[in-house]
Amino acid sequence: MDDLVGELYRRHAQELTVALALSLNDSEAAEDLAHETFLRAVAAEAVLREHPDPRGWLFRTGYNLARNWLRVAARRRHQVARRYPVVPPAAWEDSIDLRSSLGRLSRRQRDAIVLHYYLGFGLEETADLLGCSEGAVKSHLSRGRAALARMLDTREAE
Repeated sequence: MDDLVGELYRRHAQELTVALALSLNDSEAAEDLAHETFLRAVAAEAVLREHPDPRGWLFRTGYNLARNWLRVAARRRHQVARRYPVVPPAAWEDSIDLRSSLGRLSRRQRDAIVLHYYLGFGLEETADLLGCSEGAVKSHLSRGRAALARMLDTREAE
């Protein structure tokens, strides 16, 4: 593995895997897609060396692979007996309610929240990674936060 790709792997493999696992709610698929992302990074080393944001390239590639995976999964949905639950990220182990609630959001809301709040991407970067406008990201974040607040408030009341 080249030094650039090796450094990207050391710095971002875990966060990419967690982000994909939260997006897909499937930790095994997330690991596979993260590995595929880094295989593509090795093949695109020259592009990465010139790219202004290699981390963004990784996440965009990972999310594009995840989108394709979801399309294939949707076609095979009738054959799938069950989904595997996401492996909880260490930073959120104390918040089962939050993880459960994130899983109930729309994929776009969940992706926007994970990218923006958990991984620290700005609005512009999040929009670029999700392939939508900043306004759409703001909308996904707002609606996702509101839905999470309702879900978590309901659970606290119980």
